[in-house]
Amino acid sequence: MGIDLKVRSLSVVIAVACIVIVLIFVLPLLLLGGSQMFENLFYSEQKESRLAEEYLTKKYGKSFTVKTNTVLFKQTFGVSTMKAYPNDSPDTVFNIDVYHEKVRIYHDNYVLNRSFGPF
Repeated sequence: MGIDLKVRSLSVVIAVACIVIVLIFVLPLLLLGGSQMFENLFYSEQKESRLAEEYLTKKYGKSFTVKTNTVLFKQTFGVSTMKAYPNDSPDTVFNIDVYHEKVRIYHDNYVLNRSFGPF
């Protein structure tokens, strides 16, 4: 009976150790995945497109359109990237990077692309 009790105790210790080890390796992945899921719930491509279009219109004084299916959110870096063009010149496509900090910080290469455009 003493040996049977020792085997059961050892089995319980091994089971608990395995559970702890699995939790140590799996829990961080679950937390990261959960945070990405919640971050993506609050992120909207349409909202980012609209905000970028408003920013560009205010900055350059004419209307712009963000190309559909070009908005990419890189959560690791806290950056959105997208492509846009001025409505009066759809061939002048340029990049916009949006840094998501306390306030959005926009960087675009519209002026550079416009200077290399057709004359």
